[in-house]
Amino acid sequence: MFLLQELRSSSPTQTNHAICNPFQACDEAIRLTWLLLQADGIDLIPVFEENCQELSVSKDSLKSLVFNFILKSVLQKNNEEKKLSLNLWISIPNSNTLQISLSGSAETSSFPLNQSESSFNTVMIESVLNIPIERLKKSAPIIFGRKARVIADKKEQKQGIESRLFNLGFELTENTNEIDLCFICCKKNEDVIAASKLLHFRTLVLLSNNETYYKRDLWHQITYPLLQNELQEFVVEHFLNNKALFDKELALHRANHKSDLMEEMLTILMDTLPNDNFRINEARKSKDIDALHKIIHRMEGGLLYTGASRLEHSIQCIPKVIKQNDSFNEAQITPLLIELDHHIVELQCWYESRETPSDIS
Repeated sequence: MFLLQELRSSSPTQTNHAICNPFQACDEAIRLTWLLLQADGIDLIPVFEENCQELSVSKDSLKSLVFNFILKSVLQKNNEEKKLSLNLWISIPNSNTLQISLSGSAETSSFPLNQSESSFNTVMIESVLNIPIERLKKSAPIIFGRKARVIADKKEQKQGIESRLFNLGFELTENTNEIDLCFICCKKNEDVIAASKLLHFRTLVLLSNNETYYKRDLWHQITYPLLQNELQEFVVEHFLNNKALFDKELALHRANHKSDLMEEMLTILMDTLPNDNFRINEARKSKDIDALHKIIHRMEGGLLYTGASRLEHSIQCIPKVIKQNDSFNEAQITPLLIELDHHIVELQCWYESRETPSDIS
């Protein structure tokens, strides 16, 4: 009865063309059925293919379609085999079709994006989906210049998590030495420990679906099954220091509300950053605290004329540490300089990705 009420409440009677993130809609549908799936011994893994993108549709409409598909294709079947692992594939195989399919099953529901009614119906409700193909929109990344690696028990699970991180803006790699985030989705304690052995001690670790609770610095847990908005909140909290990469309103205010001057100041900043970053790294290698203080002080002054809030916030912590030490305190200064380097690279990646000079929102 509870699930029926949830399903009815998530089936809107009118079309809503708000932009919907398919990750979150599917996650919520799986979360609603999770207790029943677990009671039947089913581990349902959502796998989002790389072509998944934001849709102009009510999130509740998409959520109800996925919810209904799970009820029909998974929960209403008598599975003799327990501890069954199934993959729920979500993709857009062509220009006018959203496809949801269950691996190992011939059942596939395809929902035309340019029709007022879906071809998918059940005895409980009639699902309506109205998504014109021209309203498909590529998801905008929230992070730039960061690398991540995913380690999981199953390759489909790995693919699904990688798609989530890619959607947020991470570059995926198998090189453990250069990653900022390691997402580990392994149940057994020995697998988690083995996966983390080669990690740098400053690498952020995110754990999901593990049987053991770990209390370590830079190790964090996230709920399972995943919710995309919780993953996004984690990324914002731990990588973006809650500051905008580029605050357009702040930049306009500092440029006396002159857009040309705002763009000019940003261009000057971006032209000088490579050399500034090189000089910072040279000062760090030679442990020259005076040279480091001079370049940081100059960069601080330059940032006051732009809206690079995240970089500005990151650099503000360094002079305080320098003033507390007569010599180069590597334990205190190096982590701050590494973080500063990340934010410089992040800003450069964002700047280079702009389609037009005025694209700074």
